[in-house]
Amino acid sequence: MGPFAAGVILIVLHTVGGAEISVNPDKIVSMRDGEHEGQYVTKEVGCLINTNDGKRLAVTESCEEVRRLIGGIKP
Repeated sequence: MGPFAAGVILIVLHTVGGAEISVNPDKIVSMRDGEHEGQYVTKEVGCLINTNDGKRLAVTESCEEVRRLIGGIKP
């Protein structure tokens, strides 16, 4: 067997507490603006991200910014 390289591309986002989280864009199934969630999230949440393993991530970046980060990935 010949050698091969398998890579996972991750984007870095930020939690409300300031922690960095690395997210695989291929795992994102939906995104929703944090401001439309009303009382369930704080004002600091810009985007709620749902992943294909059932996780819900609240990040400070706007959904537009997350889309821009994803779009900047070169295959």
